[in-house]
Amino acid sequence: MDCWIASFPRSGNTYFRNILYYVYGIESSTWHKESAYPVDEGYDSFRFVKTHLQPHELEPADPSIPAIYLVRDGRDAVVSIAHHRSDLVMPGSDYMHNLKEAIVAAEGSFFGGWSENVKSWVNRAQLIIKYEDLIADPKATFKRVEALIPLPAPNWDNLPTFEQMKSGKPKYGGTSKLVDPKFDKEEFAGKFFRKGRKGSWKTEMPPDIQDLFWNYHGSMLETLGYETIEGSIGQTPLLDYKAMQLLGLEVPPKYTRKRKVVIESAKLTQMSADGVKRYLIHLLKGFEEVINHGAPGWEFELLIGKRFLPFERFRHIIKPDVDELLNYEKVLMGIKKVIRLLLPEFIYNKGASIYRNTDARVLLKRVQRKQSVEKELNLFHEFELKKMSVDLIHIPLPQNVTHLQAVQHKFLVTVHDLTHESHPQFHEKHNIALSEEGMELIRQKNIDVIAVSNSTANDIQKFAHLRQDKIHLVYESADKELFRRNINEGLSTMIRTKYKIGDTPYFLCLSTIEPRKNLPNTIKAFNKLLKEHPELRVNLVISGNFGWKTEHLSRELYLDNPHIIFTGYVEDADLSVLYSDALALCYISMYEGFGLPPLEAMSCRTPVIYGNNSSMTEIIGSCGLAADPENLDQIKEHMYKLATDNSFREELAQKAYRHSFTFSQRRTVYETLKVYESLINKN
Repeated sequence: MDCWIASFPRSGNTYFRNILYYVYGIESSTWHKESAYPVDEGYDSFRFVKTHLQPHELEPADPSIPAIYLVRDGRDAVVSIAHHRSDLVMPGSDYMHNLKEAIVAAEGSFFGGWSENVKSWVNRAQLIIKYEDLIADPKATFKRVEALIPLPAPNWDNLPTFEQMKSGKPKYGGTSKLVDPKFDKEEFAGKFFRKGRKGSWKTEMPPDIQDLFWNYHGSMLETLGYETIEGSIGQTPLLDYKAMQLLGLEVPPKYTRKRKVVIESAKLTQMSADGVKRYLIHLLKGFEEVINHGAPGWEFELLIGKRFLPFERFRHIIKPDVDELLNYEKVLMGIKKVIRLLLPEFIYNKGASIYRNTDARVLLKRVQRKQSVEKELNLFHEFELKKMSVDLIHIPLPQNVTHLQAVQHKFLVTVHDLTHESHPQFHEKHNIALSEEGMELIRQKNIDVIAVSNSTANDIQKFAHLRQDKIHLVYESADKELFRRNINEGLSTMIRTKYKIGDTPYFLCLSTIEPRKNLPNTIKAFNKLLKEHPELRVNLVISGNFGWKTEHLSRELYLDNPHIIFTGYVEDADLSVLYSDALALCYISMYEGFGLPPLEAMSCRTPVIYGNNSSMTEIIGSCGLAADPENLDQIKEHMYKLATDNSFREELAQKAYRHSFTFSQRRTVYETLKVYESLINKN
């Protein structure tokens, strides 16, 4: 075998093979894992072998075998797949249903989904060919193929036109063993090749489905340089260096200059996932893609306490080793069996009931997580930071500057809010003291800072008195791996059952439960809503860990209301379902430096009722409903409007959804790297 020809389905692979056959006289074969028909005998003896599978599924798996990846605008590809299923594979099946399934690609279906399939091959291929270029100028495109794989002299006069292929006579694409045998060869080919044009998604994909595709695959469209939406970060060498090289595009050499950034990452070791930890994780995930696809000049390392961790190990910290956790569960199950054998059944059942209804499981998970993190960190030695060659140290929380005050390297600190100054009543004394100490060091050392919103930038100038040129605005973003609109009804039912939510429509509150989040007024407004409108069938679901200064909640509020459901901590993987199913997110906070939950909700196509203050008016604006945090009637009326006016809610949900795309993780990473560059290039 000389070369793999890989692609996501309906991306030009068949046309490419016909060119090989008619122009160069080269036959090709196929490698697949379809159970409906056997693998071609001797497929690996052919020079070229087609596949839609991802690299890890190949046989032979030899990485030295070159690979050409054919890519098409994913929107055109899934439109073609949906028609292909409706016309040939599952005749009469619903086109729109097929289209949604192909976009979401649940549980790795559709060869991993368009962007995942592309991403895996960008890491493996030696050459990427755009379908659009292949169709427009096959001769020029195959010059690139000839530079990779020696080919015989071509005869382009032999290439049939696209219309001739549709007539039922091509070597490849004229028949298939997977479709209904009632189709004759000519009819099948006509349906198989369809239009072959670019941009058909604009007329065949409704606007809301275009938004769904962008929600799932927008970043990869940008990476490959396809048409984007307003506010996107288009293709740039800083983020897409590898893809641009594989596409044959020229990249300036300046993007290969070496720069080393150390990222202070103590937050990763904490069990709770507050806003700062989420910010850090989102940033690290973005940098991971920069390493895989971006400019090769960037080098990142993590600093946790006094120990350095290779950058690629950050996922092992946030998600401990699965095998280790499974072994831990086996030990617990073994202990459980022994206890069950030793204790009388009535005593065991009573104890088991107590165990299930307390936080014992959570505590055990915390103990195991701490052990796992410590084990991970102990694999690495302590280093002397003062002697290291480092271009920049990025600290994601001002309080942590104090641990590095003796170090003379160049610093950058992210400031999320200054509520210890503007709203000290919402904080405990020790946190105020740590925050003040951190900000004082920033002033003394003249350190540059990232502000996550204009509101925070203004507060930094007001309270910390930093010069404007020392403040860099970089908005946060929702985690694209986690926060996508869920349209899987089966998954929705499963998650609702898991958290005992039921099928009643609900408003969602999601945050660490502490005074600044204004949960009491949200509950009071909800109780008032039900009192004035007893006919409403609606619940209030409250999710999140208890933070500080919450002792008064149970005393002041009527929490025995059956329409109020406390879920406690919600796993990250389940959040998108809770958001997607909610009537709205109620986030009527007294103050936010940025406010990630509203953006996460909007990314799941859920409108937000929010506090009309600080960064929230800046981030959400007219794409949500603003309320005075102290005005119970206003909060109540917003709830009533969204619970009873379906057309209004639908309009607001779509507006919020589209607005969320302007706060992409890609933009956050790009603008952060630009700040890194500007600071490193100084002096």
